[in-house]
Amino acid sequence: MKKLFMIHKVLIILLFISTSACAQNRPGPESKPNIIIFLADDMGNGDMSRNGTLYQTPNIDALAAGGAYFDRFYSYPACTPSRAALLTGRYPLRYGLWQVVIGKYDDYGLPQSEDEYLLPKLMKEAGYTTAMVGKWHLGHIYPEYLPHNRGFDYYFGTSYGLLDYYLWEFEHAKDVQENGRPVEPDGSYFTEKITEKCLEFLDRQHTNTPDKPFFLYVPYNAPHVGPYGTGADRIQIPEDSLALAPPYLTPIQKRYWVMMKILDDSVGEIWRKTRELGIEENTIIIFASDNGGDIDYAASNFPYRGEKGGLLEGGIRAPLIWYHKNTISPQVVSEPVHIEDLHPTLLIRAGSDISDIKGALDGEDIYPLITGGSIAPRTFMVYYQPINNLIDPSYAVIKGGFKLCNNCGEYQMELYKVDTDPGEINNIAKSNPKLTAQLEHYANSFSGFVKSRTNHYATSPPPGWQPITRWAVPSTFYSPKYYYYRTPH
Repeated sequence: MKKLFMIHKVLIILLFISTSACAQNRPGPESKPNIIIFLADDMGNGDMSRNGTLYQTPNIDALAAGGAYFDRFYSYPACTPSRAALLTGRYPLRYGLWQVVIGKYDDYGLPQSEDEYLLPKLMKEAGYTTAMVGKWHLGHIYPEYLPHNRGFDYYFGTSYGLLDYYLWEFEHAKDVQENGRPVEPDGSYFTEKITEKCLEFLDRQHTNTPDKPFFLYVPYNAPHVGPYGTGADRIQIPEDSLALAPPYLTPIQKRYWVMMKILDDSVGEIWRKTRELGIEENTIIIFASDNGGDIDYAASNFPYRGEKGGLLEGGIRAPLIWYHKNTISPQVVSEPVHIEDLHPTLLIRAGSDISDIKGALDGEDIYPLITGGSIAPRTFMVYYQPINNLIDPSYAVIKGGFKLCNNCGEYQMELYKVDTDPGEINNIAKSNPKLTAQLEHYANSFSGFVKSRTNHYATSPPPGWQPITRWAVPSTFYSPKYYYYRTPH
């Protein structure tokens, strides 16, 4: 009897230890952190004053100094695939969003088949209030593609990827909505309007449901250029702010300096609001860029070669910051990570059980990297097509300090040791045939999973296109007289 008692006691202790371990991995409702994700648009690595000398970003720098800065964070070369990868945790090649971006007149979007992986939907299931304020670019023709129909409780923003900062339009049709309701421009500069709506959301959340955690996704459209004009004129800014720029900059750099300042000020305002509301210590703040900068419009990808649209480091190696006051110590993480990793990492922090979808994800939990641990060595890739309607893939495969690229501008196999050669100067593919073949095999192993599509109307209207005044509203796109007519779902 005494022996049975001891066995029973041991089993209870083991059960307690097991339960405690699970509780540590998945926080309870009382400890769930709020989550804010800032995603800049076309911000280069050197656009942070932490990394470059042209522009000043004191607030973003302060987040980096107070948290974890990922020195080797990989996104995609353009808007659509980066946003899709972030919100699904899966390679965009799996659902047809790996080729360039969704174009102006393209009628497709993030497929509804991906809904079971969508970050906002899973956050809602984990007990979060979900909100998105900013740029979507995952489908803008039909209303069912928009954020308020994809898991966000609240949505204010633009559905496409290009917007006039004052007229709130592209192709001379308005493109700002609030939970499906068209919003007229009020004279506000759109970056500042995004910030205003975020502050309103935080105040509303704090007043109405202070004990409920929130997930706030803030994809700014800055510092992306506007749709109209040429050259420096496409860098839209409040003209009275131009005098603030340092005199040593070129005219186009001065405009970009202002645009970066407004973005940085906006991040700072929202960060300060968490402090004012007393929620900073229970709020994870992520800051990242969707791709490298556009050097034609004064962005800096220093010290990397390349730019937005390409697979050199300057096109896909972007800033990433994870800030969580008094939880994450200041540090620099040199382990390579990719944008898909944020999806499972954040869901686990939110207490979500992702065991049923984990096998379908391409991202991994990278939290151990910022909490004194490590993750197993791995290989991942950026799979992309920079030219419309071609299905021949371009890719960059990352493994440890190495990067294999089959099209970094010259359509030849290039292997670089980017941890010591970040400028990608010395192509070592010929002297490392075994590793080159191994990484090439990794990329080719996905050929059976790739979904391709055409976007013949990326830049020009299709036959039968009728002039419109507003995007993604049923009255326009469910008319039998309209080119894209179909029965509403």
